[in-house]
Amino acid sequence: MEFYGKIISISAVEEVGAKNTPKQTFVLEEDTTREFKGSIAIDLLGEKVSLLEGSKVGHFVTAHLNTRTAEHNGKIYNNISAWKITKKDDGQGADKPF
Repeated sequence: MEFYGKIISISAVEEVGAKNTPKQTFVLEEDTTREFKGSIAIDLLGEKVSLLEGSKVGHFVTAHLNTRTAEHNGKIYNNISAWKITKKDDGQGADKPF
């Protein structure tokens, strides 16, 4: 699954879990002319945190996503993480990987 949009937020890298795994979350806002734009929060875990290096708020990217759902104590939790990020090219062709 892919989501194309503008980066509107990038969190600081934090360490989570017993193994202190690096985690970073960023938010993409869809690129549309609609009045109300959708957005999605995407996690980067472990070595994937490096995928955002060189990117900034305002950049347009395509995030290639993994989605997972889990149930715990009767509640449903979604996890959306990126396995690849490509930035918008400068009009010279297809998207380029970071």
